[in-house]
Amino acid sequence: MNSYRKFDDEIKEMVIKSGNPDLFPELNIPRSTALYWIRSSKKRIRLKNLNLDDALKDKIEQLEAELQIEKAKVLFLKTFIKNLNGWREFLQNKKNKEVIVEQVLKFCSWIPKAQLCDLIGIKTNSFHRMKVEVKGCIRIGLKKCKILSANQLTFREQEKIYNLARDPRLSHMSIKGLQYYAF
Repeated sequence: MNSYRKFDDEIKEMVIKSGNPDLFPELNIPRSTALYWIRSSKKRIRLKNLNLDDALKDKIEQLEAELQIEKAKVLFLKTFIKNLNGWREFLQNKKNKEVIVEQVLKFCSWIPKAQLCDLIGIKTNSFHRMKVEVKGCIRIGLKKCKILSANQLTFREQEKIYNLARDPRLSHMSIKGLQYYAF
């Protein structure tokens, strides 16, 4: 059975400082052992030298400064747009509506539509109306759409209730009753 040899701490330190695993050939220190001493000391030195708390604090301060700048930009744009003279006339231009709809739809995957509309100073209902004017109604392919509000029944739901209302077997039911029956 092999027993492990114990080496003096000063020998370990000298091998570590020199970085040479063959510093004392007469002691027959296994190369793997000497390399282990060198590698483990480098890891300890690296971790001691790196002060992670300070680095994280610096990064947090940097990000907070960037956040303040971005907040100031948003506030500037909000007040700038809302205080423009002729902003309502600007919104009436068809080309401007197309740009607004295109940009809001482009950025809505990152920022909610309601916040984007608030940034440019319009209500979400106005945006949806603009979208129907610009893009048209997907269902019927016209510039006017039967869906006037976001919570209105879909075309399929409207058709289902209409067909149920025309059914003579269900003529005794109210519209509300037909809705419960249909859904």
